[in-house]
Amino acid sequence: MRRAATLLALLAAAGCGELTGVRVVDFAADQGRFVLVDVALAPSIDLEALRGETVVLHGGARLDLDRIDEAEDRGANRAALVRGAQPVRAAYRRDGAVAVPADFDSLVMASAFVHLEQAAAFFAEHGAPVPPAPCLVAPQLTGTWSLPDADALAYVPGLDLFLLLPPGRDADPPLAVHRATLTHETSHRVWYYELWGGSLMSVRDALDTDPSARAGLNLLRAANEGVADYFAAADSGDPRFVAHASGASPPTWRDLDRNPVLDPAWCDGTAPLGPGGYDPYRVGSVLAASLWRIGDRIGNAALTAALLGAMRRLGAELRTSFSYTLGDLERHLLAELPDDARAIACAELAPAYAPIWPRLAEACR
Repeated sequence: MRRAATLLALLAAAGCGELTGVRVVDFAADQGRFVLVDVALAPSIDLEALRGETVVLHGGARLDLDRIDEAEDRGANRAALVRGAQPVRAAYRRDGAVAVPADFDSLVMASAFVHLEQAAAFFAEHGAPVPPAPCLVAPQLTGTWSLPDADALAYVPGLDLFLLLPPGRDADPPLAVHRATLTHETSHRVWYYELWGGSLMSVRDALDTDPSARAGLNLLRAANEGVADYFAAADSGDPRFVAHASGASPPTWRDLDRNPVLDPAWCDGTAPLGPGGYDPYRVGSVLAASLWRIGDRIGNAALTAALLGAMRRLGAELRTSFSYTLGDLERHLLAELPDDARAIACAELAPAYAPIWPRLAEACR
């Protein structure tokens, strides 16, 4: 119960007044700790049911993970695969004009809801809006395919929804109260729509059975993770958000303010390997850190716009004929940048991408 007590101890005393916002938890990078923040929300948002402009939370859902392969793009047959979903109900007190979650579960749900709405707004402001999506809170999961049994947050492309599993009660603050983590997951949804045009499932089966495409898919997964880490850091201003969300033993090799370099063994999409097979995060960390350095020099707004443009260009290329090699996304990114910004990006990419730089260097001329 230590985590619940710690978070609830942050809550202010109740008051009264007209409701204009909600109090949630987030990580303050400048303070190095989790804090309470008051967030103003649009009048159309239903705080009790946690139904917003781009996300709605559902409880009581049942999902057979082994049937995800049956999913159709954009959640077209979601209703047939997700059973029993019901609206959630969050409880609040009032502190003046602010709704204050009245219990631990309401605090976690409200924080997740607000951060998903904020993440969607971040991408919409940069020209990448996404349609509304459900988030299943503490769903009953069955099947042989598994997720971690606690404190997991995931975007499921086929069903076009988020999964939020219940946090354990004796660890650090849950992922749901960490805005950058939810921006990372929302980035995967933006990748699905901007790169794949919302039509991944229609081509996935053919690619999965093509051995020649498997390495390219692995490298695309790595790019997806690297882009998501960058967007999360850019939105939150925290290049160490993964470590800050990971508790007592953080994976510091994913910090974006480091200078990782590609291992030549990673370039063909068959390595590195982790417990579950191909590990996309190591390769992705090189891209994420490179993007962080570029954004620091040319501005994250300019880089975000160029990166979204690169995703669209790459997607159009892949949907015509699938062939992806390491550096293809970066090549399109360089093409999206104006000359002065491209020169800066090339200078930052060259050391990190040394094993494949001869091919990328052509885009810098």
